[in-house]
Amino acid sequence: MYTITVFAINDAVQNRGEGQKVSRDGTTTIAAPSKITDFTAVFTNNSVILTWSPPVPRPGPTNYTLVITDLGSRYYQDRTMSSTSKTIYIPGYDITSHIEKDLRSAWNYSFCLTAHTVRGSSQNTCFTISTNDSAPTLNVDPDFGGSLLKDPSDVTQTTAVINICPCLVTDRSQGHITLAGLIVCKGNCETSSDPNYFRSGVMTWKQFKDKGYEGSYRPTPDDWHETQRVGDQHSSVQTVSSRKKRLTFQSRSIRETLNKIQFTLGGDVNCEQMDKSVYCNGPLPPGYTFA
Repeated sequence: MYTITVFAINDAVQNRGEGQKVSRDGTTTIAAPSKITDFTAVFTNNSVILTWSPPVPRPGPTNYTLVITDLGSRYYQDRTMSSTSKTIYIPGYDITSHIEKDLRSAWNYSFCLTAHTVRGSSQNTCFTISTNDSAPTLNVDPDFGGSLLKDPSDVTQTTAVINICPCLVTDRSQGHITLAGLIVCKGNCETSSDPNYFRSGVMTWKQFKDKGYEGSYRPTPDDWHETQRVGDQHSSVQTVSSRKKRLTFQSRSIRETLNKIQFTLGGDVNCEQMDKSVYCNGPLPPGYTFA
């Protein structure tokens, strides 16, 4: 609503020369809003702060509709998964921000914002973003009882077969896997969460042997996780089929058909001929307990 006031002015001393004022109130008609501008996003942890500039000129009483669509992982496509959308109603022309929490890491989302009045709606203003990777927290196969490993089988004097949860190499819910593998310890393991420790701070099998099998070593090379084609009959490791599992929104990063990875610890008989700096899977010394 606007108020329009009219009055005359002359050189009179009285009242600063201002004559009698006449005012009229008027309300402009409501219009359909123009397109929203400056629609942006700022990430903080697993949340996003959305901000925008309202339609100009002000079209009258205005509300907004925000549609958030889950488009899936940045690193792989799951053709069995359909996108899901969430619609949020935001009342008031002057509200120009929204915080959306609990977004998934390494995930694609689209955001579409529309302004509405009783006369119509603006064009959609949309953009697609990808959330950042985060430190991995694996969704472990329930068959493994919450652990990445099952007790070893087929134990000999120098080898042992270990069943490994396939989530170690398939779960990309927090981002792209750059390194994964095993650390073997004599007695209790004392390790570090620092990825540089796993990459280069752990002993190789030869270094472990030279120290009298004291401490810990890594039997898997840097590219080990890339060779574990879980569910592929051409995998470089033997796999054991597991039943199909129903995927949930939280754990669908684990593939529909999960195959246990069978890793023969101590199975590389050529490790002795390799350089000390090479991570390889040399024979276990008999008579020791390893973790």
